[in-house]
Amino acid sequence: MLQALPVIKRKLSSFCRKGHFGKQMINNYYILEIQQNFHENVSIEELVACTNEVDLRKVTEPEIHASYFDTAFRNGENTTKGVVETPRSIAKYMVTQSIKLSHREPRKIHWFDPCCGSGVFPSCLIEAYAEMHEIVDVFDLPKLMVCDLSLSGLWHTCLTIGRKLEQVSQLTLKDYVESGRLCMSVGDTLEFFTEQPGFFDKARPQFDVVIGNPPYVRATRLSKAYKSFLSRFFSATYSGGADLYFYFLAGAINSLSEAGIVNFISPASFFKTKAAQKLRADIDKRTIPLQVFDLDELPVFENASIHSAVYWLRKVGKKPKGGSFSYRHMKKKTELAELAAGEVGVVSVPLSTINGRSWQPEASFLNLALSKTPNTIELQETNSKVYSGIRPALKKPYVYDREQLSSLDQELVKSWFVPCIEAKSIARWETQPSDRWLLKIPAGTQFIPTEIEVLLQNYRQELQLRQGDSSGQHWACLRSCSYYSAFEVDGIIFPDIATESRFSRSLPGHYPIDGTFFISQGSLALLGVLNSNHAWKYLAAHCSSIGNPLNRGRLRLKKTFLERFPVPKVILNNSTIAEDITSIVKDILDKDMSSDRLETLDHLVEEAYRI
Repeated sequence: MLQALPVIKRKLSSFCRKGHFGKQMINNYYILEIQQNFHENVSIEELVACTNEVDLRKVTEPEIHASYFDTAFRNGENTTKGVVETPRSIAKYMVTQSIKLSHREPRKIHWFDPCCGSGVFPSCLIEAYAEMHEIVDVFDLPKLMVCDLSLSGLWHTCLTIGRKLEQVSQLTLKDYVESGRLCMSVGDTLEFFTEQPGFFDKARPQFDVVIGNPPYVRATRLSKAYKSFLSRFFSATYSGGADLYFYFLAGAINSLSEAGIVNFISPASFFKTKAAQKLRADIDKRTIPLQVFDLDELPVFENASIHSAVYWLRKVGKKPKGGSFSYRHMKKKTELAELAAGEVGVVSVPLSTINGRSWQPEASFLNLALSKTPNTIELQETNSKVYSGIRPALKKPYVYDREQLSSLDQELVKSWFVPCIEAKSIARWETQPSDRWLLKIPAGTQFIPTEIEVLLQNYRQELQLRQGDSSGQHWACLRSCSYYSAFEVDGIIFPDIATESRFSRSLPGHYPIDGTFFISQGSLALLGVLNSNHAWKYLAAHCSSIGNPLNRGRLRLKKTFLERFPVPKVILNNSTIAEDITSIVKDILDKDMSSDRLETLDHLVEEAYRI
C-alpha cells in the first residue's frame, strides 16, 4: 500500500452496521447492496476480499455505476458533495488524449484519480491499455492511485475495476492491489495535496497525470470549518466565493511531477469569474494549457445542467514566451459525438489569451489588441466613475409606482421620492422614463415625517436587522451613499445581467437602483463604443456569465470589468473619428437602429482602436 498515505481506514457512520456482503436478484442481474454491509473499520483489504466474492460476470458496468449514482442522488450528494456522472465516451477520450500528451511510455505513467466515484476513469484506463497491448501480468496495467471521500465510491470503483479486469485479462483486483500498481484510499484528497507540504509529506507521491471529474460544490454549501481548512492550506487559491472544484484543480497541480498533466472535466466558471482570480493566477504561474474544449451548456451530464469544459494543463518550471494551445468551442450535440469518436477538429490559439486575469481563448482582434495598449486607456483612468445603483436593504418598502403614492400629500412626494430606473427597464441606447419611484431617505437622516415612516413600519424589524442598526435610530434610512449627485447629470446606465448589449443614456434626475450600474460620463462616442459588437465580444470574453453569452446565455456586467474596459484614446478628444461615432449614434437615437448603422458603427469603432 502507499506509504505516504497511511490512513486507509475510516469510520463512516453511514457504513457502521456490521454485516455480510449481500446481493439481490432483480431481472436476472445482481444489484449490489452496500449501505449496511461494512463494519465501521473496514479496510482496503476487506473491500478487495468482498469484491472477489462477487460473481462479476452477472453484473454489468453500467449497473455498478447506476448503483452508486442512484444512491448518491437519493442522498442529495449531487448538491452536498458535487457528485455528477461523467459519460464514459468523454472519459475514454480524456484518457486517450492524456496518454498521447504525456509523451511517456504508457506503462511508466503514474496516474491519479482524486475523486474516483464509481470508477469510470480507472475502467477506461484499463481498457485503453488493453487496446494497446495484451494484459498478461500486472505490469501491463496502468500504475494508478485512486481516492474518494466516500467508502461507497471506493467500493463501487473496486467493483468496476474488478469487472473490467474480468473482461480483458485473467487477473483479479487482488492481484492488482498486491502488486503495488493499484493503490486506493478513502479520504479527502485535499488533505493530502495542500499548497505547503508538511515535514512528513515530503515523500508524498507525484503523478504524471491527474485525471478526473472533481466535485462541484458552491461556496455557500461549504461549512465554516471546511472553509477555514481551505483558507489555511490553500491560501494562494482561497476565495470566500470559490467553488470546491477550484481547490481540487489547485491540489491536482500540487500533486504533479515536473511536466505532469492535469486533465479535468469541470464547470467552465473559473475561466472568468472573480472568485477564481487567484486560481487563474496560480494556473498561469505553474502551468501551460495544452488543449481546452469549451463544451458550452451542452447536455454532457444526465442529472446536471452545467457550462462545462475539458482541459489539459502541463506543469512547467518556466513558462515559454509565445506558443499556442489547441482549442475547440462546441455548441452542437453532434460535436459531442465527434469528441466520443476522437474526431474533434481544433484551432491553434495563442497562449496570451489565457492568463491570470481571464481565459479568453476566443479572443477577436479587440480581445487581443485592446488589453491596454498605448492606443487605449482604462475607463477608470478617464476620470469616469462606475457607480452601483442604489441598493435598499429591502426593495418593496422603498420602491413604488405612481398609483401607490396617490394617497400621499404631493408635497411630501416631491420632497421624499425620486424617479428611479430598474434593470428590466433599461433599453439599448435610450431608456424611457418609468413610473417607478424611490423613497430616498439618505443615511443619517434625523427627521422623517410620520406619513413616510408609516410606509416602512411593517418592515421595521427586518430592516433593522439587515441594516445592523442595534440602536434603532436609523432603521428607515437607506444604506450610505456618497454619490447621489452623480445621478442628476448625464451618464450611461446598464444592467448587471444582460443577454445583449444594453448600454443606455441615463435620465438626469432618475436614480438607477439595485441591479444596475451608472457611468459618470454621458459621451455619445463612449456610448457607441460600448454598444458596438466588438465591445460585447470583448466583455463576453472577460466577464463572468450564466451560460455562454454568445449563445443565449447572460453576461454578468460587474463594476470591476467595466472599470477596466479599454477605451480608445481618440474618442476622448475632438478627433474626426470621435465625431463620426457621435454622429452615427445620434442617427440611431433620432431615427432607428438599422443594420446598416450598426455595421457602420462597428467599422468606426474598430478604426478607433487601430489608430
